[in-house]
Amino acid sequence: MGYLTTFTIYNDGAENINPSKTNNLENIKQLASAVYHASLNVSSEEGDAYSVANHSNFLKAQKPRHADDPAVYVHLGNTVTEMNAHNESTIKLFRRNPEFAKQLMTTLENQVKDLKNLMKEFEAEKKV
Repeated sequence: MGYLTTFTIYNDGAENINPSKTNNLENIKQLASAVYHASLNVSSEEGDAYSVANHSNFLKAQKPRHADDPAVYVHLGNTVTEMNAHNESTIKLFRRNPEFAKQLMTTLENQVKDLKNLMKEFEAEKKV
């Protein structure tokens, strides 16, 4: 098993990496370089943001983790957050901003509830 890196692209700057535009070649190289370097190592527990063209946080890379180390991320608002009770960045977030942490937990709980209901539907279909 190897390592995995999770990426979030902030789509506002997607036009800057349109390959059909010849003046975007340098931006595409910046994106490829960011993906490559983030895949090797992210310096921050919260992940690192990478600039492409005039977008200072076009790409966010989460800290690479071993394939046997599960992670759950919540996209909420304009951010992506790792939800892991054993991760120092999650613990810091809960201490620093408990109201936002509650929003993340509610979002996560609602998704799990909806997924459980979906599973029940599929299980009921199999019995028919």
